Amino acid sequence: MTTHLRIKPERNAGMLNQKGYLLLEVLVACLLLSLFLVPAADIFFYNHKAVQEARCSDIALNLARARLEMSKEGLNKSLFERYPGYQCSVDTEEINECLKSITVTVSYEVSDKEHEISLSALEAISD
Repeated sequence: MTTHLRIKPERNAGMLNQKGYLLLEVLVACLLLSLFLVPAADIFFYNHKAVQEARCSDIALNLARARLEMSKEGLNKSLFERYPGYQCSVDTEEINECLKSITVTVSYEVSDKEHEISLSALEAISD
């Protein structure tokens, strides 16, 4: 007489003993991560460029403001020696015998683009 032993396989035994991740899971995780990181990195680079442009614009505006005040006082001292890359031009136009217009234009370059800021003021001509 032969006895047959039957062994019942455990349910989900293969799933419980599985360790690690499938290559497909890793690829999907990398894809999802790259979908979020690439635009985030792009935003950081764009913000850095915008901050740099704002800083240069602020310097140019302050230089133009200072040069305009100096022109009103009759001073001709150059402020631009300490700021390479910034050029200044001052135009004076007599409007009538009592009034003149002073325009200060500061030009500078940021990210291979030329920028210009102009300030104008009216000044009474004293005799």
